[in-house]
Amino acid sequence: MEPEDFTPAVLPRKDWRPENIVRVMTVVTMSWFGAMALAMMFVATRNQQGVELSPLVTLAVVGLAFHGVGLIAVARLVQSEHRTWAEAFGLTRTPLRAVGVAAGATVIVAPLVYLLHFASSIVLRRLGLDPEPQEAVELLMKSGWAVRAAMAGFAVVLAPIVEELLFRGLLFPLFRDLGWSRVAWWGTALAFGFIHLNAAAFVPLSAFGLFLAWLYARTGNLLAPITAHLLFNLIPFVTIALGINWEP
Repeated sequence: MEPEDFTPAVLPRKDWRPENIVRVMTVVTMSWFGAMALAMMFVATRNQQGVELSPLVTLAVVGLAFHGVGLIAVARLVQSEHRTWAEAFGLTRTPLRAVGVAAGATVIVAPLVYLLHFASSIVLRRLGLDPEPQEAVELLMKSGWAVRAAMAGFAVVLAPIVEELLFRGLLFPLFRDLGWSRVAWWGTALAFGFIHLNAAAFVPLSAFGLFLAWLYARTGNLLAPITAHLLFNLIPFVTIALGINWEP
């Protein structure tokens, strides 16, 4: 059964101009890959000098290149389309209900996604592969609270907002409105899983991407997937604070 078979038609047409969306995604992608290339060169140079560079620096540079540039690009797009943020992303559409639905559903879905991540890691090991933890998660587990607080700004605030603006706010309705329903659901979900660049996390995060799209389609308010994404990203910080090592 396709997701659209059970999703109520709550999300109205957005009719984004495709050329504007292509421009945003091109700018964000070029900025992201450019930052990763520069970061790798900088790390290699520092290693040759015998100086170890904190992974937080690399994560911050690459994170700002993706999320910071992404936020600016979306803001310019909304302005060029002559819309308000509320109009563009349904932010005033029963916001309390949207947040409540997202929070309640995430309580059920998040543990399933983490179980799927655990299962993915087991499968990779049985295939002779050694799944590496996500770099951000590994740094989070090894760092002090000052670094964790800085990371929380990216993972719990900036990432949920910007990634939902790009994947669910722009790409999902663009493909759906063009009549490419399967691309809207599966394409954006797989792309969302891919950008995290982790083999063990690809399948569970892609599944989570489907859930986030469902929330947006179900409520018509982007606050729903933003809330779910925020709560999901908050889990590692809470478990580490409780002394739980949740990495498989």
